[in-house]
Amino acid sequence: MSIATSGGETLAISTNMTIYINNLNEKIKLEELKKSLHAVFSQFGKILEVLAFKTLKHKGQAWVVFEDVASATEALKRMQGFPFYDKPMRIQYAKTKSDIIAKADGTFVPRERRRPDDKAEKRRREQHRDANQAGLNSAYGGTYGTLPLVRNALFFHCHFFHFLFF
Repeated sequence: MSIATSGGETLAISTNMTIYINNLNEKIKLEELKKSLHAVFSQFGKILEVLAFKTLKHKGQAWVVFEDVASATEALKRMQGFPFYDKPMRIQYAKTKSDIIAKADGTFVPRERRRPDDKAEKRRREQHRDANQAGLNSAYGGTYGTLPLVRNALFFHCHFFHFLFF
């Protein structure tokens, strides 16, 4: 299976025991979503795990881990576009092996977890960079940008000419 990326190139995704599902209804509660996915996909084989998260980055997405590739393949083929809570599911093989499968076959490598302060630091740096790119003076870098500087220049300009002519 291959997927087109935004840059125009295609990525080959090999068959996998894990399927990735997106375009899921985001209004469904997390536990109900997991139970419903398990109920719908269990007809294709034994499910080891259903993963869904409530974070903004992962809303509308889920991963279903089957015991074997044949079950995942059958589920992918037969459920592609199936209306699930009023939205057609988009299904593909997961890009990577799921943790539960990697642990079972001895290839699991723990991921490095981000420190909570990394996100705040990154956000602060991005805001600073964005302000610099927009040309905002740090003394007036708020909602109004550089308006105070422009207004002061016009004020000076008008008073100077007022002085010359009157």
